[in-house]
Amino acid sequence: MIAAVSKIIVAGLGIVCVTAAASAQDALVDATQPERILAVARGFGSAELEKDKSGDPRISGRIDGARYSVFFYGCKDGTNCRTIQFHNSFETRKKPTLAAINAYNQKNRFGKVYTDKDGDPALEFDVNLDGGASPKLLDDTFDWWKVILANFRKSFSN
Repeated sequence: MIAAVSKIIVAGLGIVCVTAAASAQDALVDATQPERILAVARGFGSAELEKDKSGDPRISGRIDGARYSVFFYGCKDGTNCRTIQFHNSFETRKKPTLAAINAYNQKNRFGKVYTDKDGDPALEFDVNLDGGASPKLLDDTFDWWKVILANFRKSFSN
């Protein structure tokens, strides 16, 4: 009798573990789910899901009044994307020097700054979502983007 009960308990625990693992896997967010990424973006300000000129998803949003985009990369026919990239650029009266760009990149671990074709500052922040990320990690990534974006705009606004 005890052996039979033990087997039932072990089998039950196995089912619980498999179910918990499946639930955790289902909860992960990846770049194949632009609507879920959009929902997180909306927690930080206005955001809309659009398509870029290649037909891939793109999120256009605002955080603290600053416009930004989230581009989706590694897509196949506009779906099944693998990575995302946050992007912001803005026009300035005084164009940043190469020394200023390099100094920013040396001091700041997250976000890459360069000058665009017009000599204006541009910021990119790449995120690999291939394999998924927890919703908490994705929310934290948007929070980091908010900090990076504010620092970038403060550093290059004139």
